[in-house]
Amino acid sequence: MSKQALELYLRDGCPTGLLLSSVALLKGQSIDSIAKASGFPARIVDSIFKDRLAPALKRSAIKRIAGALGIDLVNMRFAAGQVHAFDLRRIPVMASSKRRMQIKQAVGILARGARIARVQMGGTLVSALSREHVYVAQTEVYRAIFVGRPGAFSPEMIPSAQWVCGTKKASVVRVSNNELVWGLHTSDITESEFDELFLGAEALIWDDIRTASRANGVSKQEIINFIQSRGEEIENARMGDAQRIANEDPPFLRLVDSLPEAWPRSAVG
Repeated sequence: MSKQALELYLRDGCPTGLLLSSVALLKGQSIDSIAKASGFPARIVDSIFKDRLAPALKRSAIKRIAGALGIDLVNMRFAAGQVHAFDLRRIPVMASSKRRMQIKQAVGILARGARIARVQMGGTLVSALSREHVYVAQTEVYRAIFVGRPGAFSPEMIPSAQWVCGTKKASVVRVSNNELVWGLHTSDITESEFDELFLGAEALIWDDIRTASRANGVSKQEIINFIQSRGEEIENARMGDAQRIANEDPPFLRLVDSLPEAWPRSAVG
């Protein structure tokens, strides 16, 4: 990606309105919902999306709006702690091919370096006939789902993306677990459930947990206590990993401010 192309998304050390509005569009977040989450009036959010806000107000506002969109500004990537869901069908039908690619690339920059796979739900024939194709992307930090019509998603929209098993044909994840399939259809899926996508038939459902609880005489309260304890351990580990990655990988915005020859490297992290 050239310096000129990258300036569409990053300018003066900050994400542009095109980048922020593209993420909001594909996540299905309205200006009003972002305003509520960030604590800014809707007109401020709209001004940032249109790159019309005064520089003196811009940085502090962008920080909070980016947080509402799930963007980690320190590393200029998607943040950990959630599964980011993008619906490519939200791109306006009348948008030009150039505009469609700009919107996809805005998300791709934040998703750079991901390993990707195609998710096949149900049988092979059912998946082939479906007008909804699902792809998953993951790095050491974040997890994401991309939903779109056939052909809407391509690895080229994510810089340095790689098929998890080397090729598209080999990188197909078959999911038959009804709970996981429903989570994918509704974009309501946690990080742990995302990881279960790759377990195949070994992925558990909540009925399995209930059966094991009854068979082993473990109370619901004991299960809750374990879940809470484990959740605290995971959160502490995640914070440690985020700090380590931040220390090892110089902040993306510093690269943007570097010499011109550093720009191609910054585009792929």
